[in-house]
Amino acid sequence: MVDEVAELLRGLHRHSLCHHSLYPKHIFLDVTGSGRPARVIDLEKTNKPLLRRRAILRDLDSLHRRAYGWPTSCKIRFLNRYLGADRDDRPVRKLCAQLASRAAIDD
Repeated sequence: MVDEVAELLRGLHRHSLCHHSLYPKHIFLDVTGSGRPARVIDLEKTNKPLLRRRAILRDLDSLHRRAYGWPTSCKIRFLNRYLGADRDDRPVRKLCAQLASRAAIDD
C-alpha cells in the first residue's frame, strides 16, 4: 500500500501537479488487483502551482500529518519510494526533517 501511494504521488508531482488537499481519505486502493493500485479523488483544487517546491512539500506534509496509523518505518519507506531512493539516504533524511519541522511549527 505504501509503495503504491508513493508512486501515485510521485507521478502527480512529476507532472507538476499538486493536490492541495491530500489526505488519506482521498486515496483509494484497489485490493482486487484488477485496476490501478491507487487512485486519488477530490481533484478540484489540483493545479500547476507557481511555487512548485513549496506546494509539493505542502502535499507531502498534509499526507504525513494525517497518516495517523502509519508507523515511522512506513513513512520512511514512503519517502524512499517517493524519492526513488534505495535506502534511507541524505535526501530522505532531509525531507523527513523538513516535514518534522513543519509539524513542530503548527503544534
